[in-house]
Amino acid sequence: MFAVYASQAIPDDPLAALAIGDLPEPEVPEGWLRIKISHASLNRHDIFTLRGITAVVSSHGLDTSTRAKWNL
Repeated sequence: MFAVYASQAIPDDPLAALAIGDLPEPEVPEGWLRIKISHASLNRHDIFTLRGITAVVSSHGLDTSTRAKWNL
C-alpha cells in the first residue's frame, strides 16, 4: 500500500522524518473494518511525534477522509 509514515524521530527537522513509499498491506481481522484514507492532515501533535516527543497515549490521523470496506 502507498503510505506516508514516520521513519524516525528528527528533533531539529521533524518533516525530514516523514517517509513516502510502499508498505505491506496489513492483515484485517474478521469483524474489523478496513478504511482507505484519501486525504490526511498533519497537526501540531504530529510534529511533536516526528521530533520524538510523545505521550504515553497518542492518537494520530484525526483529520482524514476515508472510504470504508467491511471485512465480515
